[in-house]
Amino acid sequence: MKQDAIYLGAAEPVLRQFQDFVLKWQKSVNLISPTTTSDIWNRHILDCAQLFEYIPSTAKKLVDMGTGGGFPGVVLAIMNKALTGPLTDIYFVESDIKKSIFLKECIREFGLNASVLNERLENVKLDAVDVVTARALKELKVLIQLGQGFINPQTTCLFLKGERVDDEISNNPYPCHLEKIKSKTAENGVILKIGELHI
Repeated sequence: MKQDAIYLGAAEPVLRQFQDFVLKWQKSVNLISPTTTSDIWNRHILDCAQLFEYIPSTAKKLVDMGTGGGFPGVVLAIMNKALTGPLTDIYFVESDIKKSIFLKECIREFGLNASVLNERLENVKLDAVDVVTARALKELKVLIQLGQGFINPQTTCLFLKGERVDDEISNNPYPCHLEKIKSKTAENGVILKIGELHI
C-alpha cells in the first residue's frame, strides 16, 4: 500500500519520538501486539494518522474510545498540536490503570492538550462532543451503545475497521449517515465516517 498520501508535516519527528516511547513502555506494559512491534510505524502510527484529515475544521472536542497504547488518540493529539489543528479538548478514555498511567506520561512527555478519563466508556458523560474516534475496540453497534453518553447527531464518528466492516454495518440498528473510506495503510482496512447518528 502507498503511504505517502498521509500528510504529517511538522508532526512527523514527534510521532517518531512517540513510536520510541511506545516501544520503551512495551517492555513493561502490553500496549500493542508483540507481532507488530517491528512495523509499528506503518501498522499503528500511520494507520491512525490518516484520520486527522477527516476531523472537521470546526471541531473543538474529541473523545477517543479505549485509547490503550495511544491509538489513535495520542497520534491525533500530537498532530493537532504540531499542525495547529482545531481541537481544544481531547479526552483519552481508558479503563486499564497501567495504560492510563502510560497515557498520562504521553501527555506530559509531548505537552499535549489532553486528559485521561480512567473509567469505563459507558460511564462517561460529556456534552457537545464534536468527534469520536476508535480503533480495534468493539463492533460498530456496541461502539455506538458505549458512546451514548457523549455521541449526538452533530458528532462525527471516525472508526478504523477491518474486513468484517460490511457485517458490522448490516448489524447496526441506529439511523445515521455513513461513509466508507478506503484505508491508505491496510489492504482490507476502512475508515467509517459517521454523522447524523440517532441513538
